[in-house]
Amino acid sequence: MQRSFDRGAVPRGKRASAFSRAAATAVLAAVLGSVASLAIAAPGLKPDRFRVSYQPPEDPAYTAMYEELQASQVLESLRSVLSFVRLPRTVRLVLVDCDGDANAYYDPDELTVSVCYEYVQELRKLAENPGRPAGVTAESAVRSKLLEIFLHESAHALFDQLRIPIIGRQEEAADVLAGVVILHMRSRSARETVQGITWMYAQEAKEERVGRKKLADVHLLAEQRYYNWMCLAYGARPALFADLVRDNVLTAERAETCQDEYRRAAYAVTKLMGPYLDIGLRDKVLAHHFVPGSDVTAVAARRDNDAVRPASPAGGRGAAARNR
Repeated sequence: MQRSFDRGAVPRGKRASAFSRAAATAVLAAVLGSVASLAIAAPGLKPDRFRVSYQPPEDPAYTAMYEELQASQVLESLRSVLSFVRLPRTVRLVLVDCDGDANAYYDPDELTVSVCYEYVQELRKLAENPGRPAGVTAESAVRSKLLEIFLHESAHALFDQLRIPIIGRQEEAADVLAGVVILHMRSRSARETVQGITWMYAQEAKEERVGRKKLADVHLLAEQRYYNWMCLAYGARPALFADLVRDNVLTAERAETCQDEYRRAAYAVTKLMGPYLDIGLRDKVLAHHFVPGSDVTAVAARRDNDAVRPASPAGGRGAAARNR
């Protein structure tokens, strides 16, 4: 059984090609856009093929969590984000007791994208760390991270079901697809979500012990994913995430390539995924999506150009992180 866990060059002296704000906006508008001229979706492909399942935990320690997540309709919210994708078969989004294994994975035989209650518990512990940026609650940080995880693992399902070709590591491709979807949300939602995701990666990085086994893993290190997320965000929406460069959270050297990095990612998603998307449904879903569990009123009160600075992952490394 395939199990995939998400924890998943420009030479020096050469500057990236000029990429205006207008060009960046045009690329973003094209992401997941209409590509009817590219191909006609194959028969049998239908949108809204994801279903949800909250499996009662065998361990009573997770009963309260199970009831809370079910009552707050976490999976239903995640399903809505994915509803615009056309699939040949139904895929289930599942929260499940994994017998002590804090994990998340796509199972191609069962057609399930599963996140373990044990992993949600780990996320909750991380989110309680001190130093959260203003506007990020423990709850919103966990929900942002859950959105990213389900999108990442669902990307594996899309690659599998739609036979999407991949150049490079599949884990990194899944990260990119998750990022492109989130960055296509309305500005306030994208900022809130990226802020929560990057802060959680910063916490993971502090506990991640880097050794031979970790370096050989198919997933990037948490600190690398932290910077990749910031670069993708800045590349997609330079004005919205300008504070990352202004405050030197993202290095100037990396920042000058980020718009091209995003442009390439956007083109790949449009080219490869376009025939499998319901464009009208996509625009309706992503235009209204807010981070599950966030205070919509408080988020809406912020101006789109307010500075949002993710916490730095710099700092000593503690106990070894569980290898997934």
